[in-house]
Amino acid sequence: MKEIINQVAIDELKAQLSHSSLTPQKRKKLLCKIKKLLFLITINESIGLISDTHIGSKDENFEYIKKTYDFFYQKGISKVLHTGDLFDGLCEHQNIYEKSKKNAICQRQLDHLLKEYPGGFENFIILGNHDEDFLRLNDSILDSLFLDREDFIYLGTNVGYLKWYDKTIVMKHQNEDTFASDLILKGHAHFFSYPEFKKTLRLPSLSDNHPGKIQNRNQLPGFIICENEDNNYFFDYYIFQEGSMKRVLKQQFLFH
Repeated sequence: MKEIINQVAIDELKAQLSHSSLTPQKRKKLLCKIKKLLFLITINESIGLISDTHIGSKDENFEYIKKTYDFFYQKGISKVLHTGDLFDGLCEHQNIYEKSKKNAICQRQLDHLLKEYPGGFENFIILGNHDEDFLRLNDSILDSLFLDREDFIYLGTNVGYLKWYDKTIVMKHQNEDTFASDLILKGHAHFFSYPEFKKTLRLPSLSDNHPGKIQNRNQLPGFIICENEDNNYFFDYYIFQEGSMKRVLKQQFLFH
């Protein structure tokens, strides 16, 4: 699959960083070059944040997805960041060993997405651990998503980088090592959190896939909207509960 970033150039610069003879000044210049290559995409408008849709699983919920995108449209949001596990992959099919049958399962999930997923938005996607099932089987299954449909933009596997206004954003699915940033957006855990004075915003799942028994609202399906007004950055947090969408946090400030 074609990535936005020039991974070969980045790997070459990283190799240079390992040289013990580097002066602090040269090391700093190399790091700046790497970050310029990574943060090539800049978004200068409000963004929607979603994660862990697990399309193709018994817990997928296109009602949540479509209501969320309808709400994004009403709010004038056209850019959406997805922090991984777009698909469910082979998690529910561990007893299947034939590659042809595995390919067929992944192809059905892709066809299902292409038919049902809302259009009219730019979706900046990183792949999560469930999505990697597609890569292990056959890269070409995902080519029709990231190459043929312009509304899905592939930023990387497990990690992606971009700029939001003048802020550097890292999208992570699990606990991958990344370059320093102003904010980390993290998926995988299926619950919301944003500890005060921390710079990691953990996203809820937009599916009915929950990590065990639900004990509080932060484990419910949901999404986030991030906005900037006069260089004040903040987010609103929404959940789905008993069939209704509810805003539970309003104008929480980012970048303390």
